[in-house]
Amino acid sequence: ENLLVTGAVDCSLKGWDLRNIRQPVFVLLGHTYAIRRVKFSPFHATLLASCSYDFTVRFWDFSKPNPLLETVEHHTEFTCGLDLSLHSRGQVVDCAWDELIKIYTPSCLAVPV
Repeated sequence: ENLLVTGAVDCSLKGWDLRNIRQPVFVLLGHTYAIRRVKFSPFHATLLASCSYDFTVRFWDFSKPNPLLETVEHHTEFTCGLDLSLHSRGQVVDCAWDELIKIYTPSCLAVPV
């Protein structure tokens, strides 16, 4: 509840404790271009999804030693929008400059995290 996650042009996701913002509590690396969106999972407190100008959507569990759970590459242009369903556990929607909207359940969300 005191956690804010930012995505940046330096390709990093950073988790910040809002009670002490001097240093991030975690840094996630993996994207190769600027991050466009970051979303918390409504069902898993430590699970995040991010999309980037590298055409990918990545799923992370920042509580794990190897936090990158999955990379989804199904667009041919910048991925610019992302959301996780509040109603269908594990369902994700994303969109990109290739004019496609994708609705799917990534394998990392198909089973409980």
